[in-house]
This record gives sequence, C-alpha cells and structure tokens, in this order.
Amino acid sequence: SGKDVRYLLVTRGEAGIDRALFRDGAAGFARVAGRAHPHVSRTARRYLDQSPSDYVNAQRMAWAARRLSGSTDTLAEIAAD
Repeated sequence: SGKDVRYLLVTRGEAGIDRALFRDGAAGFARVAGRAHPHVSRTARRYLDQSPSDYVNAQRMAWAARRLSGSTDTLAEIAAD
C-alpha cells in the first residue's frame, strides 16, 4: 500500500539507515519496498512530489555532502561508496 512505501521512505530513506537501498536507484527502491515500480512511482509522486529517481538522487547527494563535511574520507572514497 502507499502507507508501506511512505513508511519505507521515512524510516529507511530519509534517516539514511540503509544506503544500500539507494545503490540500485529507483529499481532498488521498488525492490526494497516490495512493490511494483509503477506503484512506488505513484506513491513517491503523491507523498514527495517527485519521481523515485529524483528522490534517490537527492538522497545520494545529501549523504555525500554529509560525508564530505563530516569525515576525513576523500572524494574518491565517497564516490566509490
């Protein structure tokens, strides 16, 4: 249901608990949500006002920015992760 995908967005995505969730992009997001990609797409647009790909990319960039400012890791290390 949409509630399940919304819960996943909040608890795993925005909290940054599971970076692996974002490694496979929108397809990985749908897989982890346990829902079909069209359902995840509709739900993301409804609750986030953006596509799953846009959401995943924004989360990736936010994670990289936090890591750049809060660690001694090199840009190459962050990009490889």
